[in-house]
Amino acid sequence: MNKRKIVLRSLIALFLLSALGLGCLDSGSTGSSDTAVVTAGGTTGGTTGGTVMVTTGTINITVGSGNKPAISWDGGAACNIRVARIITSISDSTAWAIMAVGPTGITNSISSPVTYGTAPAGTMQTNNDEPDLTPGQTYEVLVQRKITNTSTLQYEVGTLTFTR
Repeated sequence: MNKRKIVLRSLIALFLLSALGLGCLDSGSTGSSDTAVVTAGGTTGGTTGGTVMVTTGTINITVGSGNKPAISWDGGAACNIRVARIITSISDSTAWAIMAVGPTGITNSISSPVTYGTAPAGTMQTNNDEPDLTPGQTYEVLVQRKITNTSTLQYEVGTLTFTR
């Protein structure tokens, strides 16, 4: 799975969350960053002129063994965890996903580690199509973290592909 596909999927997910009213397209923070590798300008999630920046490869992820493994990552709390079954090189199907939503939108309040299939307190399970991982199948886990010290909406993204 190349970085372009991962970033595209992340941007699509962010757009869908924002369209559902679950996004956090705000500009109340200050600062700047030039670490993003992809910028999507224009209309993003219903905010005209909004900018979403995604930095890939900055979150290191570890997945334990079994059909309900522990998923852990470094660098602090996250806002979104998604595990997808890889169907082809250009297609996947979300098996399980959670996100943390507070009064003002998505928050970085999912602490590492989490157990696959179990939504920790304070999170919303957005998908549970595959309650247990299937032996022999390949999956990709994505961890997103909102970067809060910038004037544009930015996310760090880490991914890991693994076979159960």
